[in-house]
Parts: sequence; structure tokens; C-alpha cells
Amino acid sequence: MRKYFLLVLATGLFLSVSAVVWAAGQLEKDMAAFDKVYIPALALTSQTNKAAAEKAVKLTADQWMQFKKNNAAFFGKNAADQADLAVIDQLITDAERSVRVNEKTDEAHEILEGVRNTLLKIRQRNSIDYYIDYTTKFHEPMEAIVLTAKGRTAETLTDTMLLKIRDNFKVAQQDWKNLQNASFDPALFSFDAKKDAQRQAYIRAETEAMDRLKNALENGDKGSIIKASMGIKANFVNLFLLFGDFGKFK
Repeated sequence: MRKYFLLVLATGLFLSVSAVVWAAGQLEKDMAAFDKVYIPALALTSQTNKAAAEKAVKLTADQWMQFKKNNAAFFGKNAADQADLAVIDQLITDAERSVRVNEKTDEAHEILEGVRNTLLKIRQRNSIDYYIDYTTKFHEPMEAIVLTAKGRTAETLTDTMLLKIRDNFKVAQQDWKNLQNASFDPALFSFDAKKDAQRQAYIRAETEAMDRLKNALENGDKGSIIKASMGIKANFVNLFLLFGDFGKFK
């Protein structure tokens, strides 16, 4: 009887663990599926093709509804998760309305930025390690550096601005190291060998750009700092866009 009880208990534990593993794997797949349409929406709302932007935002809204339906049981346990899901609901609704009524789509782009930041909060709260979150963390200090240096010259870059670049670089440098060291599953994002080689090439190029900024900051020449600051965005953007499915918009 005792052996039978232990066997039943062990079987139950195995099934429970298996269910958790399966659920986590499915959740990651659903997150990746959402990002495949969300990233094009984020990119296209920063451009001038309103029709493509409107289509991308609509697809994002549809995929978001599917994501919530698939994972209602997982996120239904935590009031904070529910509140953040509602925030994303509103952000996507606002982006849909904005891209419909405005001639320019940049407002929708700014609204959609909030989606990935809110998803980052949810995943951090639930201890979910998700590759694209590393890009989200790096984006904020990187963007702050670029915007501080943009349009400046050695004469107009103030000491306060220089200090802001230095402070943000410290954060960006650590965030970039974390991304470099993050585990990556090519299959999750449907990356073949060629596409993963592109990912790695963009990471190498961005690392070189970050090193150039590090050296410029150490040397202290404002002109070089401005140039290097402006050079840390392009390769990162190209890396981020790899995770979107732009096939529907060609």
C-alpha cells in the first residue's frame, strides 16, 4: 500500500512539473508570436506609410487578444498582472485610434512603446527570462544617450549633457553585457542559421560601437563623444527588427 501511495504521489508530481514546463514553453511561444507582429507595428508607426502602420497595429491588437485568451489561466492569479494587462489593452486601443485619425503615425509609435515596457514589468514580476526583454532594457539608456548628443556640437554639448551621457552609458554598458550573455533559442523566433548569423553580426557591430563610445568618453573629446554616441543606435535597431515578421507588409 505504501509503495502504491508513493508511486501515485511521484506520478502526480511528475505530471504537475510536466504541466508547468509545458505551460512555460507555450507562454514563450505566445510571447514570440505577439512580438512578431508587435515589432513591425512599432517600426511602421515610426515611418510614413499610414496604411501599413494601420494594418500592423490591427494585427497587433488581434494577436494580443489571442495571447490573453491562450494565457488567461497563467495571468489570472495576480492582481498586478491583471492591472498591467489592462494597461496594455488601453495602449493598443489608443494606438489603433491614433493611427486611424491622425495623418502622422508618430503618436501611435510613442503609445506602442509603452507595451514592451509593461510586458517587461510583467515578466520580471513572474521571473520569466525572455530574450527580447534584454533589448528593451538596453533601449532606454541607449536612446537617452542618442537624444542627448543629437544635434550637438563640441561647443554646444554642455558639461551637464556630458554627465548625462556618462551616467546613461554606465547603465547601457551593463544592459548590453547582459544581452550578450543571454541565452537564445533560435527556434522560438523561427531563426534559421542565416538569420541567427545576422543576429550575431549585429551584436558584434553594436559591441564595437559601444567600445568606441567607451574610448571616446575616456579620452574626453566632445566631438568624438558626440559622433560615437550617435553611432550606437543603428546596429541595435537592425538587431531588434530581426524579431519582427515583416512579410505581410512587403
